Amino acid sequence: MLKKYTFLFCFFIAMTASLSAQTSEGCDGNRYFLDVFDNTTKTTVKFAENRTGLGATQELFMDIYEPMGDNLDKRPLIIWAFGGAFITGERETMEQNCIDFAKKGYVAATIDYRLWNISLQGIPDSLDLLESAVQATADLRAAVRFFRQDADTDNLYNIDTDFIFAGGVSAGAIAALNVAHLDDGDAIPDYLQTILDRNGGLEGDTGDSTNLSYSSEVSAAINLSGGLHQLKWLDDSDPPFISFHGDDDGTVPYLTDNAVVLGLTFLTVSGSGDLKGRADAIGVDNYLYTVPGGGHENIYIDPAYAADRAEFYLNGHNFLHNVLCDNFVLDTESPELQTRLIGLSPNPASEQILLDVGEQAGAYDVQIFDQLGRMVQRFNNVRDRQLPLQSSRIGKGMFIVRVDFRDQPYAPVTRKILFH
Repeated sequence: MLKKYTFLFCFFIAMTASLSAQTSEGCDGNRYFLDVFDNTTKTTVKFAENRTGLGATQELFMDIYEPMGDNLDKRPLIIWAFGGAFITGERETMEQNCIDFAKKGYVAATIDYRLWNISLQGIPDSLDLLESAVQATADLRAAVRFFRQDADTDNLYNIDTDFIFAGGVSAGAIAALNVAHLDDGDAIPDYLQTILDRNGGLEGDTGDSTNLSYSSEVSAAINLSGGLHQLKWLDDSDPPFISFHGDDDGTVPYLTDNAVVLGLTFLTVSGSGDLKGRADAIGVDNYLYTVPGGGHENIYIDPAYAADRAEFYLNGHNFLHNVLCDNFVLDTESPELQTRLIGLSPNPASEQILLDVGEQAGAYDVQIFDQLGRMVQRFNNVRDRQLPLQSSRIGKGMFIVRVDFRDQPYAPVTRKILFH
């Protein structure tokens, strides 16, 4: 089970086609793309309450992160759900995700949801865990409705309700995908319908009557190592989504197989690989980064997968930017973008790869790691635009190059290189 997640969403370049017929406010080539705010604010609020599996009432809170000093009237929202197999976890583990997005101009929230209490309820079976997933999804839907209700009344958070995204990791990603893709038109098996009916139906019963009068629809989903119980729930009217998943995940399967929690086998889940195949076949816009050989947890924390994370964040941020900013052409000549476009050529190579950081980068540091995360070479305070990397100093095989810019407010860039 995942304990802590820090996803440093890096910068990206325009790559994908237009995905939406609408355009969010603030699409200027920087906002939603670069860190246009230095600081964020955090507000903790109660958004709902509901009964737990033990019959007690649980208050549900969320932490809301906003860009400090922002004056935009309508802003896109991302709501994050933590991971932990619907048994463990806490909303604070998604804090860095929220901060990263808020610095780019989003409003971001990380929420509580109800969990199976293993110390009091014992080891869950498949139906128990499915009920916990239903409750978590209902709580996430209530959080979406909370912001729509606020936009319609007090408008404390200036949310553009046309652009609400649901995201999560592991169990949280399953909840986010359910919010995005499980709807009234889907075929629901009897055993699941029984659980849904017991918990207020598809929308759930989290929230008061006013909250429940609003829509829980989302415009996109962010799926980090999650899946759907039924692949057929994904249909051609569903919103776009992005996915990051290891193809050797032993907890939430990459394709379609049984989920495994606490060493026990549970219900079938269709993971990101099969979700992509289904989405491509029916015309739902999506982006998947598959981590070769990656498991369930290590792809988020192991230095060996740093370049995989960086590439996903590069393309994933671009995908979401295009959902928000339909037909917007980014200024690829800007200093910020030029720094993102560092070159490594030729790559692969046998003897030398030339690192080119562009004309705008200024001073920078370079660290090179092998696939076990060990640093094999470093360069400090480099001021030349081009830096030769030599296999005689680094070795043969796959390595990760990290570039940190000293004089510019840019996030570090990581890339893979190969000496053969």
